[in-house]
Amino acid sequence: MFFEYFTCVGDSYVHKLTFSLVGGDGATTLTTAELHPTAMVVYGSTGSNNLSLKAMFSGALHILLADDDEDDRVLFTHALNELKMDIIVHTVKDGFELMDYLEKKANDLPQLLFLDLNMPRKNGFECLKEIRSNLKMTEMAIAILSTSLAEKDIEETFLSGANVYINKPKNFDDLKSVLNKVVFTVRSYQYALYDKSNFLLRV
Repeated sequence: MFFEYFTCVGDSYVHKLTFSLVGGDGATTLTTAELHPTAMVVYGSTGSNNLSLKAMFSGALHILLADDDEDDRVLFTHALNELKMDIIVHTVKDGFELMDYLEKKANDLPQLLFLDLNMPRKNGFECLKEIRSNLKMTEMAIAILSTSLAEKDIEETFLSGANVYINKPKNFDDLKSVLNKVVFTVRSYQYALYDKSNFLLRV
């Protein structure tokens, strides 16, 4: 059994895991491990016994952003670069360009897709349903980006298979904070640890 929570150190999140370990003699020991966003190793200790666990994800995290607003794409990329994580970022400007990118065999599928809902030609709702119906894309984490807080939009994207719904932050620092949390979660676990209770993420 383990419990998890985030604490904030400076501009970065530190993810803490508390494990309940049962030894051969039946004794139970609680162990706390920490993973910093820039680290590749989970570390902690149980009394005199040191614990060292490798993170579940290694190497660069491939991120794709689909957003029709050029200023938002530039700001998003800048915020990700400031996180100082091992990240590869690609951007596309609408739903057709997104699906074309994902379906090209020459392109590696991203581990994390940030998806704007209100795009021309093909919107985010259509793309989300199309992606989740493709068995080759089932492991991709999808974070919805939207200015809308309409319950119907949140409910529809949740039921269609999105992992988290982000109400677009209004300033750069808040954007960085939200991206830090989402990217770190996916980087650490290869999937987003969100359910209906914390599906809506806002600063």
